[in-house]
Amino acid sequence: MRSGRGTHHDPRVCRGLTTGPEDLTEHSGQEDSPNMSETKHFSETEVNGLIPQLEAIFSRLDTLQSEISARANELERVGVQPGGKDDDPSEFVDERRKYNHERVQEYHKEIEKIANLGGILDDVDLKIVDFPTMNQGTRIHLIWQSGQEKIEYFRLPGEDFHKRQRLSSSQ
Repeated sequence: MRSGRGTHHDPRVCRGLTTGPEDLTEHSGQEDSPNMSETKHFSETEVNGLIPQLEAIFSRLDTLQSEISARANELERVGVQPGGKDDDPSEFVDERRKYNHERVQEYHKEIEKIANLGGILDDVDLKIVDFPTMNQGTRIHLIWQSGQEKIEYFRLPGEDFHKRQRLSSSQ
């Protein structure tokens, strides 16, 4: 698990990669935009309307992660590195590596969906997504975590999740 911002690699998924783990990032880079006026600013209502889509994305990510880990475990049981480059010619190994490669690509697409919605994936394990907005001239992030029925918290960009504050509308 991770707290804070930046690039994060999920080791459970990376074990099944046939490409490098640097390919799995969850940080969209939106909050680092030099011109905040180009970044969409979300209202609580807008984010609340995205929650069903976000829950579906995280459900799919969980499924993909389980599938990738299961295939990686199968390869490890026969003594093969899941993302290794060895020349094992067996059909068993080839099929599982191909399967995992396809699942990893699907995983990336699910993460892209969050960015396409305008969210900033902060932590894939904790299922935390930030949405940029402005409050009285101050740049803040509305914070949503899987399981919440509505936005309840915010924080300043770059602040740790544990420094979040309750929105006045949620009290």
